[in-house]
Amino acid sequence: MLRLAGEGVIAEKVERITYQPGLQDSGDLEVGTKSIAATAKQAAADYETALAVAAPADARLEVLRLVIRLAVTIDGFGGAPPATQLSYAVEVNGVERLTGSWSTTGSQAAAVDLTPGQFLLGAGNGIKVYLWVNRGEATLSRCQLWLGVGSCSNVGWGQALLSLRHNGLLRLASFFAQVGGGSMTVAAVGHDNNPNGNLIKDSVGSGSAHVVVPLLLLEDRLYLRAGLSAASDIGALVAAVLNLRSEK
Repeated sequence: MLRLAGEGVIAEKVERITYQPGLQDSGDLEVGTKSIAATAKQAAADYETALAVAAPADARLEVLRLVIRLAVTIDGFGGAPPATQLSYAVEVNGVERLTGSWSTTGSQAAAVDLTPGQFLLGAGNGIKVYLWVNRGEATLSRCQLWLGVGSCSNVGWGQALLSLRHNGLLRLASFFAQVGGGSMTVAAVGHDNNPNGNLIKDSVGSGSAHVVVPLLLLEDRLYLRAGLSAASDIGALVAAVLNLRSEK
């Protein structure tokens, strides 16, 4: 407690918030190889799994988006005439969220951000992958999914994925993981979420990155943001530790 001249007693409140959502990984859902011969999206999914992301235990933390990434390996196109395109659709909790197609063999990936109302926290998100070709067939040897508190945005400073409501001093240490071969930019920004005017700290790298705010006087909200150089890459928050000081 601190007593200032002419004032009453000011009581200080010190707290710690830890949030560890991690990056959820389905692993390879294809145990061998699979031939895709359907020429339209079928009623039954080719692959499915359920991935759960933990919810923050403290109501002052708000998850603003999750990111989901699909990766497949196309071993080859075949048939007479051979396929020249593999299309995909990914449903999350029964709603189609990611669609597209690939026309080359090898490792392929796609990703999309999910906003509140499109995902569950603290419970399994049912994810289904549907695949089809334009003709002939395609052979796959890998299908893998990731889900986390993050983004795949490659526009500017990316997107805000987590916010904290607080009035007072804070110290932040946060750690991110990346999937993909490009670079990742992560940042903490001030109450108006304007990365051009209120950048606090940023780290640029590939594979992993971090944001550390040694000491900050915050009024209202702090936002964590992530941006990627490639649209099929994702950056996700693995853990955040916040030490907060405020008046009681």
